[in-house]
Amino acid sequence: MKKLKFWGAALVLAGILIRPEASVAGAQRAMRLWCESVAPALFPFLALLPTLTGPEACAAYDAALSRIMGPLFALPGAAAPALFIGMISGSPGGAIAVRRVAGETGMRSMDARRLALALSGLSPAYLILGVGQGLYGSAALGLRLALIQACAQLILLAALRFAPHGGEERIPPLAGEARAQNPVRAAVEGVLAISGYMVLFSAAACAFASFAGEWAGMALLLAADMPSGLAALAKWQGPGRLLIQGAALGFGGLCIAAQNLDAMRDLGVRAREYFAVRGAAAALIACASGLLFRSVDSGAEGFVNGDHSAYAFSLLAAGLLALPGLIFLTRNLFLNIRSRATKAP
Repeated sequence: MKKLKFWGAALVLAGILIRPEASVAGAQRAMRLWCESVAPALFPFLALLPTLTGPEACAAYDAALSRIMGPLFALPGAAAPALFIGMISGSPGGAIAVRRVAGETGMRSMDARRLALALSGLSPAYLILGVGQGLYGSAALGLRLALIQACAQLILLAALRFAPHGGEERIPPLAGEARAQNPVRAAVEGVLAISGYMVLFSAAACAFASFAGEWAGMALLLAADMPSGLAALAKWQGPGRLLIQGAALGFGGLCIAAQNLDAMRDLGVRAREYFAVRGAAAALIACASGLLFRSVDSGAEGFVNGDHSAYAFSLLAAGLLALPGLIFLTRNLFLNIRSRATKAP
């Protein structure tokens, strides 16, 4: 594994050095996105996180929402602040909020993991301003995408209750130094770390995309640096664009995956679990986009009706995208049911 990481880092460095113009352009684009959208949207949540997820807040949410959170998601009411913050702030704010709430309330690891996995989406602010308004000139379009993502997150959270990840052990509270750290300073360090992830992945993805053709380059950007890939996709006129856009928004890209997995490290989330759930999210959002908006008119208000063959193709491919996640969830569900049956008296 260490050798693989070394050669991977060497390959990324070689690509950046061979294509310095493309890598610098990608880094500049990432910095602009971070400065204009990510940092302003995420910083207030990170700065207020200790207060919003403290013992008093968790106790208040537990008393008010335990009767709702339990039947719907098999979660304690104290998990509600992490649920709300995760859906509003996006990644990796949701995973950070889950870690803090889980430590404050002694949440079971299996519950903390599925909550963090379900909330690993994009910031609604980015969907509305960055995708809707920025790429298509329609904030209403971005709002619809944000609502679709919110529905997908709730569906995943409800579905994951049948395929628990982990055991009954409790998540320990944060270490003393982390709890005592100034929240504003911690928020600054957090958004700066996110900036580093974005610049690195964007620079590398743009450098390697310059070697490939239009299709392969766009696919590489969507997989590694989603914002750059979405910008390229918005200019592309071709069938299946709804499917690709919805799948990219649900998957989130490798840059966001690295941020989330780092924030979920203390929860014990494995990479294969994360990517299985993101594959299911990609299928859900792509399928919902295909059902509600049949094609994209980049110069008009939102989505308009279009080619039925592209619509059918989107639904078929969305179903194929769902297969890895469904297989993973079904296997875990089957094993969980079998283990319960063997333990039953």
